[in-house]
Amino acid sequence: MKCKLLPALLLALLALATPAFAAGFVPLGNPVNLQWDKDHPGLVRWETAQPYQGFCYLSFYQENDPSPIWSAQLEHGAGESGPFEASYFKYHALASQDLPSGNYFFTVQNLGDGTAYSDSAEVSSGVYAYVEPGPNTALETPAAGHWEWPIAVWDDRQDTDPDVDGYLVEYGWSKTEAASPDEICGAGSTARLRSGKRNDFFEEQILSSFGAGWYYFRVRPVSANIEARRCGEWSGWSQGYHQDALGALDAILNAGLPADELRGAVQALGPAELKSALAADIPGAPTGAAEALSNLEARLGGPAKPEVAPELQSVFDAAKVSIVGAALNDPSGAGSPILSIGKPQADHVLDAVYDSALAVNFSMTLLNTVTPHDLAVPVKVTLPVPTGVNPDFLAILHYRADGGCEEVLHTVFERGGQWYASFVLTGFSDFTLTERLGAAIQTTPGGGYQAVNAPTGARLLLARYEGTRFRSLEVLESLSGTLGGSGRLFLLDGEYRPLCPAGDLQP
Repeated sequence: MKCKLLPALLLALLALATPAFAAGFVPLGNPVNLQWDKDHPGLVRWETAQPYQGFCYLSFYQENDPSPIWSAQLEHGAGESGPFEASYFKYHALASQDLPSGNYFFTVQNLGDGTAYSDSAEVSSGVYAYVEPGPNTALETPAAGHWEWPIAVWDDRQDTDPDVDGYLVEYGWSKTEAASPDEICGAGSTARLRSGKRNDFFEEQILSSFGAGWYYFRVRPVSANIEARRCGEWSGWSQGYHQDALGALDAILNAGLPADELRGAVQALGPAELKSALAADIPGAPTGAAEALSNLEARLGGPAKPEVAPELQSVFDAAKVSIVGAALNDPSGAGSPILSIGKPQADHVLDAVYDSALAVNFSMTLLNTVTPHDLAVPVKVTLPVPTGVNPDFLAILHYRADGGCEEVLHTVFERGGQWYASFVLTGFSDFTLTERLGAAIQTTPGGGYQAVNAPTGARLLLARYEGTRFRSLEVLESLSGTLGGSGRLFLLDGEYRPLCPAGDLQP
């Protein structure tokens, strides 16, 4: 199958693979065909000549004003109005700028790495004559939203109102509960977000940067046609959510509550907040959520005891297994909680990116607990890393009750000559512990080739050259076989991202 239109990321990869890479500092190809979209006012489009390295700088100007209205560095496929389409970029930035009537243009410059490639020229578009809509055309400002922590929820109308093209979301933070909006600082924003959807940027960047305190958010509707409707105003700030898992756990510990009330108070904090607090713990730190939960468990008789099936005792020494948080879940009344490690309940096919020879398949559950598959209080499990498994490449797979499989985020640490892995769970089922393998392309004399450790959905591409000039690209039907002639092989995932270094055919 011949490829006529290639994603820019792949073409950049091809450019890097040619002998030109070794020739020294090469300027990137210029952006070309810059245009204002006729069907979507304010939307810009452009193509880019090759080579291209995945980043560009976009700026908007009003005619006769040397200062840009708006500028940003963009990554491949990061356009607000849609993903990368064939060889086009799309971006819709003017919709949120509240511009007066006037003539506008934009510039694009492709950014090089400064090592092998230099920046392209900065290329300018033609002029867009914008006429702002009249009064009383602004989109309706939504009411203040509310938290379903850590998810923001508001009256989202982008699926029912064709004039609404999405919402800008801004987060705010205050060390203490804010008495007025002036006390809320803008903690960061995301370009577009849907109500009720998780925001990784908020959870991974803003929460970790600001820590305990009061969190707020507000939203602003963006116009789908800036010539007909103005953007709405920002909503009011939501009610604050007090994020302080450690402070809340300490308060519960000091309250002297009886067992059932103590469990209920911890469970009322919510699994999302407790899970993020546990996941942020650093092994060996003097304080943290795990220690706080452990202190609370001591009021209930102590932590769950590990119990390892005979066939797995050579892999997991029960004396080196621990769990924090189990006793804070609802007991079944049959006895103290037990972390039971045994045979897997089902057979699972391991993906090719994982080492099957080192794989340890097992199940974990929490005995004497009402809902071990859906815990009210997340738990932190620590297991010894089996002998022969490199902790740097450790992978822990969790086979969920709904049939899906996910790789569990974990931390590894060494103590007393033994490596351990710690991870947070909100439910138990089957697991696999193994190593993640690196994908590779193997070639042999005579044109033989094989992609090894390729994940599901990977594709192998063959690039042909004439001297230093790229001539053709073919998606191979098989990940192994024999080919004639010379060429370069690329193993890519479904988003055209390289999985390993390229390989050269050996004629």
